[in-house]
Amino acid sequence: SNRSTHYYSVEVMQEMMLELGRITRKAILESGKRVVVLASNSLSHRHFTTESDMPEDMSKEHITSHAMHLWDMRMIEYMRSGQSQRIIDEMPEFKRSVLEVLRQPLEERKITISRSRWSVDYPSNFMLVASMNPCPCGYHNHPTKDCKCPPGSISRYMSKISGPLLDRMDIHLEVMPVSHDDLTNRIKTGKETSEEIRCRVIKAREIQLKRYEELKGVHCNAMVAPNKYNHWFDLPTAGQLLLKSAMQKLNLSARAYDKIVKLSRTIADLAQSEDIKIEHVAEAIHFRSLDREERI
Repeated sequence: SNRSTHYYSVEVMQEMMLELGRITRKAILESGKRVVVLASNSLSHRHFTTESDMPEDMSKEHITSHAMHLWDMRMIEYMRSGQSQRIIDEMPEFKRSVLEVLRQPLEERKITISRSRWSVDYPSNFMLVASMNPCPCGYHNHPTKDCKCPPGSISRYMSKISGPLLDRMDIHLEVMPVSHDDLTNRIKTGKETSEEIRCRVIKAREIQLKRYEELKGVHCNAMVAPNKYNHWFDLPTAGQLLLKSAMQKLNLSARAYDKIVKLSRTIADLAQSEDIKIEHVAEAIHFRSLDREERI
C-alpha cells in the first residue's frame, strides 16, 4: 500500500488489504494446502489498476533499488511456479529483524498481523530448512584445513542468529565435509540410500497419522502440545536421567526439553519402536549441536 496522494486513500487501501486477507485466509483453509504468503515492502508497481497483477518487467517501475527489484522478481517467480518450500541458505546473511519474524509461525503455526483497528491471523504451517557456515571463512572445525578467522569473529558471526530463534528449531546438525572416497564408495559400502530413507520416513508418518487420528488438527509428533502428552512420550528411567544431565550441563530451556522429547519419539518411530529407548534420547540430544557450542 503506497500512501502517496497520487494513489488510493489510506481508508480505501486498508479496506483492500482487509479484503485480500479474508480471501487469502479462506483459500488457505479451504484448500488444505500449506501456503506461504510473501509480502515485500520493496515490491511496488505504479499501475496495478491498469496492468497485470504480476508485471513481466518492473525494472523501470521499482522505487527503491535494483537489488530489491531482483529480489522481488525472484519472489514472483516462486509464486508463479508454485514453490512454497524454500531453503534459507546462508542464514546469518539475512537481517536479524527479518529472521525474528519467524519465531511466531515456527511455534504457533500462524502469523498474526495487527494494526491499530484490526488484527488478522493467517495459518502458517511450514517446514523451515536453513544452512550456515561454521564461521565467516567456513573452515572452523574442518578436519584438514585451518580456520583463518580472527578472535571473536566466530562468536559475532554465530550471534547473528538469536537464541530464541534457535530454540524453536527442532534439529541443529553440524555437517562435516564428505571425502571423495565416501562419495564414490557409498553404494559399495551398503549404506542406506535416499530411497530407503524415504520409505522409513513414510512409514513413520503413517504411524503418527494413525496415532493422532482422534486429535483434531494433529498429524505428527511435532504438532502435539505438551499438555497432550500420553504414554507414547514416556521416557525410560535411563533416558530421563540422561536428559536431566543434559538440561543441567547445557542449561537447556523448557522449549528445548520439549523439542528433545518429541524428536526422541520421532526417532523411535523411524526405528519402528513402540517405546522410546535411551539411544533415541541420546540421538535427540545430539541434534542440539548449537546449544552445545554456545556453552563451549
